[in-house]
Amino acid sequence: ITQIQCTSASIPAGLRKRFMEKFSIPLQDCYGISELGGPLTFQTPEDAKNYSDVSVPLAEIDVSIRKGNELWIRSPFAMLGYLKNGSITPPFDKDGFMDTGDLALNISDKIQIIGRKKDIIIRGGINVSPVRIESLLSMISEVEEVAVVGIENSFWGEKIIGCIVTKMDDIKDLENSIFQFCKDNLAEHERPDHIMILEQFPR
Repeated sequence: ITQIQCTSASIPAGLRKRFMEKFSIPLQDCYGISELGGPLTFQTPEDAKNYSDVSVPLAEIDVSIRKGNELWIRSPFAMLGYLKNGSITPPFDKDGFMDTGDLALNISDKIQIIGRKKDIIIRGGINVSPVRIESLLSMISEVEEVAVVGIENSFWGEKIIGCIVTKMDDIKDLENSIFQFCKDNLAEHERPDHIMILEQFPR
């Protein structure tokens, strides 16, 4: 049985869908960190076929989800530490857990990554994951690339901006379609306040 696993950034649902349509094989989204030994979770083919973003921790590691959904992991495959000025500094707490910098949920003993601590948008006092919004917007066929960012706002704290790359000529029609899609698929506090259409992203 052929299995394709990706252990890097979260895979948008739209990319999963296109991969499945082209190769008839689900793209399995696993979670990993170099400092902790590489791959740390495994996604089942069934979850991958459903475009799910949950995966099962390997038996050898311990997972701790702490205040604010912070993901801490203890791994027997972890590095000794960071080398600086000739000495090693370990990034672990007294119990051997490392703060991954990611935010996660525990769903029936499966891990769902919901974003990076530094990327979270706080709109009206509510934490919003741009990763979740980006993944959903990637399902729209006219959307070629998407990035969701927060910008400072005096009332909300931050507003949500959906940046879209598309080859579609009728931009207004696309904006209306995106807003309707968001209304149907996202909670009110997650919906972009504005849509910005770009020819390409700066890289």
